[in-house]
Amino acid sequence: MRISNRALPIVLLIAAFAWTVATFSPLIYYLFVPNPDIQALVGALEGRQNPPFSLDSLVQQAKAQLGHLRRAIPVGAYYGASATLNIKKSYTTRKVQVCYVAWFEKRPKPGVFFISREETDNSHLNFVLTEGDPSSILRAYGLPMLLLALALFWLWKRPSFLGGDPAAGGEQPKLNTSA
Repeated sequence: MRISNRALPIVLLIAAFAWTVATFSPLIYYLFVPNPDIQALVGALEGRQNPPFSLDSLVQQAKAQLGHLRRAIPVGAYYGASATLNIKKSYTTRKVQVCYVAWFEKRPKPGVFFISREETDNSHLNFVLTEGDPSSILRAYGLPMLLLALALFWLWKRPSFLGGDPAAGGEQPKLNTSA
């Protein structure tokens, strides 16, 4: 199968657009439909509300190391589900992970923090708070955006994009209207 030179930038643009949408969709979903358990954990870290009983030790440990959370901006989200089938016991696991740029009292600069919520068989909940690398956010969002920008640039720079004839070097033929 041979892809023509005209189709390649369009295929690249479609692939880059799909990758960009797939990258940003979980974050947009989380902004409109936030997970109540993660919101309760963030509220407890900020000191706005009491932590749920199961999260009390995690909140106290985080406050002891980092202080109160002053501000948190969600910058990434991940939703996943898996099923493990076994002869003796099968179970399903659902995971929600939200990435925040967060400011804590005991830290002079903001940091990247991940809050993970894992639920097994709709009963067992596990929460994890970890610090992340800021370059992972840049890489996760930068690569699809860079590919999208390159695809748009390539498509825009093609002579046929502006209506010119590629065989004639991109120039529209000029009609001589003087008599």
